Amino acid sequence: MEHKPPNAKRRLLWLLLVLLFLVSCGYLLWTNPLLGKRLPQFTYEPLATFTAIPTSAALTLTPETVKTEPAPETVEPESTSVSPVCGQTQPMIILALGIDESEQADMIRVVRVDWLKHQVVVLSIPRDFWVPIPGLEEHNISQFRINAAYGYGEYFNGRGQGVVKFSETMYQNYGVTFDRYVVAHFNTFTELVDQIGGVDIDLEESIGAYASAGHHHFDGKSALLFVRQRIADLDAYRIQRQSAILKGLYEKLSKPEYLVQLPGLGVKFIKDKSVITDLRLQDVYTFNCFIREINRDSLVFIDIPYDLYTPMITNYGRHIKLPKPEAGVFIQNVIKNGTE
Repeated sequence: MEHKPPNAKRRLLWLLLVLLFLVSCGYLLWTNPLLGKRLPQFTYEPLATFTAIPTSAALTLTPETVKTEPAPETVEPESTSVSPVCGQTQPMIILALGIDESEQADMIRVVRVDWLKHQVVVLSIPRDFWVPIPGLEEHNISQFRINAAYGYGEYFNGRGQGVVKFSETMYQNYGVTFDRYVVAHFNTFTELVDQIGGVDIDLEESIGAYASAGHHHFDGKSALLFVRQRIADLDAYRIQRQSAILKGLYEKLSKPEYLVQLPGLGVKFIKDKSVITDLRLQDVYTFNCFIREINRDSLVFIDIPYDLYTPMITNYGRHIKLPKPEAGVFIQNVIKNGTE
């Protein structure tokens, strides 16, 4: 009977061990977050009813005089039966934050990816919403603008905890939980716009004082100024400008010649830590599939109607928005049903 040499057996054993190691690593990369930690399961009870936010006796609020406009009417698309896209069925809820130099969430979006409807709904949350921020009582902080929740988490709880505090704040006030999150600093935004040769938008009508009707082309610096400027304008207009730029970015990045650049840009942003996310490699593959299957009409931007919050000015001169009870119901309905 012929026996294999001992060296051959050892080589075969090592080969099996290496293959097992590679398979294990591949599975971990496929199913675990690429850059950030998973969000914890919050134990706070969400508000059962969306009651008006109380204000302390020391805080004097003065109604802000603003030019309000009626909320635009939404034309509901007819419900049609469609097949799942890229093997996914359950909607994915993603928290997307744009962080400024002071570690505050200057751009807040809740993204609902609906595979069955071939639809991506982007809900804007006003950065000036005045809400309770949980867990900061020992620092004599009970309420503040919602955009400050990220910075408070970073400052009081440690680096990387800003997104946790912000998510906890959304859960505490509106019962919202997120499947994934993406946090990007604004230097990432400007670099992304420059790397793809700028972004173009076409406006059918003007948006406030800084966006006239017509065609506009922006490089990274001018695009950042466009989405952040608010000195002589309503914050609602700034949200609309942000949405216009985001839609322009989507339309450009969805083109094949720019889509192939995303992996390289992603690696760069990962290395300089300007993007924090708990997306998995599996998610990246699925989104790459999904973006090829949908069109520009699949992307829907939704703003919270003006009549669901009250603009105010504090005695410290801060411009804030007091959300009405109906604002919470509106947020939950969008997250649950999308545009329905």
